[in-house]
Amino acid sequence: MIDLGMNERAWALVDAAAARARELKIDVETLPAGSRVLDAGVHAPGGLAAGRLLAELCMGGLGHIDFVPLSVGDEPLPGVQVWTDHPAEACKFRDLRDGENRRRPANANPGGTPSG
Repeated sequence: MIDLGMNERAWALVDAAAARARELKIDVETLPAGSRVLDAGVHAPGGLAAGRLLAELCMGGLGHIDFVPLSVGDEPLPGVQVWTDHPAEACKFRDLRDGENRRRPANANPGGTPSG
């Protein structure tokens, strides 16, 4: 498989988002262990731009997200168009990123030892 630099792409997106946090209406927090958390709409207001960023991040920087008009019957609605030239890799990035969490029991701590 060709190395598409997905981690580097995702890091660049996160760095750019953190620099634009006020504009994107997101919160950026650095945890004591050094992990950085971006809140794009749970507690922060977020918005369409924050949602687009989150979708791009979930695809390892290989996805393109555009807002498009959509009609359901006579009802005009906002829509989202997502595309990539690398669908297998973009979808795999999310699977790899979340894979460890899917295998860990809900009551386990990050070290994998069940918490009391």
